[in-house]
Order: sequence, then C-alpha cells, then structure tokens
Amino acid sequence: MKGKEFWIKYPFCNLFLNRYTPKVLMAAGTGIASFLSYLGYIKKTSVSSLTYVFHSVRTSQELIDKFVEIPYNVYYFKFVTRETCQNTQNRRIEISEILKLNVSEDTDFYICGSMEFVNKFEKGLRENGFKNIYSESW
Repeated sequence: MKGKEFWIKYPFCNLFLNRYTPKVLMAAGTGIASFLSYLGYIKKTSVSSLTYVFHSVRTSQELIDKFVEIPYNVYYFKFVTRETCQNTQNRRIEISEILKLNVSEDTDFYICGSMEFVNKFEKGLRENGFKNIYSESW
C-alpha cells in the first residue's frame, strides 16, 4: 500500500539458552528454527542437562527429524495437526503434556511461535508456578 508504513518480523530468535539447566523447548511451525543451532551444539559438546523438545507442525513434512539428527539425550515430542501420521501425536500440544514431565521449578522454558501459541504456554506455565520462561513470537 503506497504511503503506508508496516512492520515485518521474521521468525528469528534472540534467546540465549543456558547449557547447565534442564530445558523444555516448545515450537510451533518455523519456531523450531530458533532451536536448531542449540540441538547441534548439544551434539557437538555433549551437553548433559535434560532437554525436551515439543514441536507442533501442520504436516509431517515439516518435522525436523526428517533432516536433523536429534541428539540421543534430547526427548523429541512430535505433534502434527493436519494429517494422521505414525509415531506422532495427531493434535496440538497441550499444557498437560508439558506438566506430565514433572520437571523441577528451576527448569528453563523456551517458547517460539505465533503470539497465540506463546501466550497460551506462558500463561499455562505461570499458572503452574514456573518462572523461568523465555519466549519469542511473531
């Protein structure tokens, strides 16, 4: 639109992950891009802290385990919302899945995705007493 200003935000993340604390990484769609370098770092340096990855995508073609090797000490939970696939949850991520991990209060939570996705999980985590929540949305 000629003469109008607009703002564009790309799905890049400015989060810095602490290598020594347990982590839960939650991503919707391309939000996973924010965590790919950390997964590579885990593999190269043998980070020993627990890491859980929850990744929600529309189709199985978007899942990262098709093109990235998941380190042995990372627990990868896959959610596909627009098709039925084997070895995935065929629905959206729910806060109850995160709470089932029974992680300690000092766990760091990193959330990347749409504002709706980020707000949903920030709210759910805070309501359950977690404070170490870091996020990026677009």
